[in-house]
Amino acid sequence: MARAGYKANTGQQLRLADFDADAGAGLGAFETLNGCASAAALSLALKDAATRHHGVAGLVWLRAVVNDRDKLADIITGGVRQFVA
Repeated sequence: MARAGYKANTGQQLRLADFDADAGAGLGAFETLNGCASAAALSLALKDAATRHHGVAGLVWLRAVVNDRDKLADIITGGVRQFVA
């Protein structure tokens, strides 16, 4: 954050590790560019994909729960029994 001209709050300093990332391939944190022109381009592509697909897994899970709601109580009870055993 300091390199970008920002000052980190105390909570951020405690939660976020500050280290240099090097995967050993000369591409910073990346080992391969996966078809991108540069590490910066890959980073932006990952950011874009994460933004577009954020929450998708949660929606799929919620649909599965709703579709199988009649079986859900038995599934949860069985899971709890297995865990306790």
